[in-house]
Amino acid sequence: NSFCFSLLRDSRGLLWTGTLGGLNRYDGSHFTVFNARQDSNSFINNTIIDLCEDKQGNIWGATGSGIFCYQVQQHKFINYVPPGYDYARAVNNIICDKKGNIWATGLWTILKLNKQKDSFEEIGPLTKVKDSLSFYSVRANGMIEDPSGNGIWMATRLGLHYYTIAENKFTSYKNSGADSLFVKHSISALSWSKFGYYWFFDNTTREMVAFDPATHKILHRIPADGIIPGAVGQTLFEDSHHRLWFSTWNYKMAVVDYLNNRHTIIEYKNDNPLTVPGDNFWDVWEDEDNTIWLASGGGLARCNYTKSIFTIYPVADKVPEFSAGNIGEFAIDPINHSWWIASDANPSVINY
Repeated sequence: NSFCFSLLRDSRGLLWTGTLGGLNRYDGSHFTVFNARQDSNSFINNTIIDLCEDKQGNIWGATGSGIFCYQVQQHKFINYVPPGYDYARAVNNIICDKKGNIWATGLWTILKLNKQKDSFEEIGPLTKVKDSLSFYSVRANGMIEDPSGNGIWMATRLGLHYYTIAENKFTSYKNSGADSLFVKHSISALSWSKFGYYWFFDNTTREMVAFDPATHKILHRIPADGIIPGAVGQTLFEDSHHRLWFSTWNYKMAVVDYLNNRHTIIEYKNDNPLTVPGDNFWDVWEDEDNTIWLASGGGLARCNYTKSIFTIYPVADKVPEFSAGNIGEFAIDPINHSWWIASDANPSVINY
């Protein structure tokens, strides 16, 4: 299926993609496709929303109705049905932490793998008021491990939450005192930057916000209304050149060079095969060549701003003489850099 939710580069250098129709593995040349089947060695659901790799090299997946673990060496799938209601088994986030623990979030629950029992147990929810569960549900792209390894950050419609593992304690706007990081705002698109800080999108103030997870200091606030008015954040990622790749639930996307106060809107165009194949993206990964990989609603896409190879110029759209013919000769005037093109459809030379 071309609808991609998640990307994972594993310790062996293989790229895994979770899609609306199964699990894909890319070795640089070929894709291997795994699908849910009615047998004992298959994963639980074809809708794969998030992926992570544990310390043993196993691949874990969050799906539309539970969790799977793919034991790569044994080529074996193990499925886990999370606790909760039958109609709310979807799992939006899964992480494999530094200490080897597996964490996940359901629609209203926060889960941890009990290795002794080989089952997931609930450590949440974030509220005991059932009428408010939807406000406290952890958003997709809304869970990330603290760099210290001592806690988990979560993004909800009622602000950031931090879970201190050793104390089994949740911190939020309710009990954080004067800590200005924890406010009663709608938060989404939580992500880690390779520069050591975290980003999220504040849907209340319409800002991209960077903070230091150790000190809770706000480092950057980037207003989004001048980029995508009324934006509701979906995905936010900072690349090696300090560009923010931003996707929204408004089906608008942008690349933001926040240090130089510039931005570029990116969008799908039916007549240009070099555009992103969709109106939003769920996940982003940057490889060693600084190529950006996007998991989008129309498939997997990649782009390298630092090594542009070619650009399509739709000459025929503006010059009717080329609509039914081929380009015969092409030259660039070295003085004014104009293009001179010869067409074989009608004997003509055109200054483009």
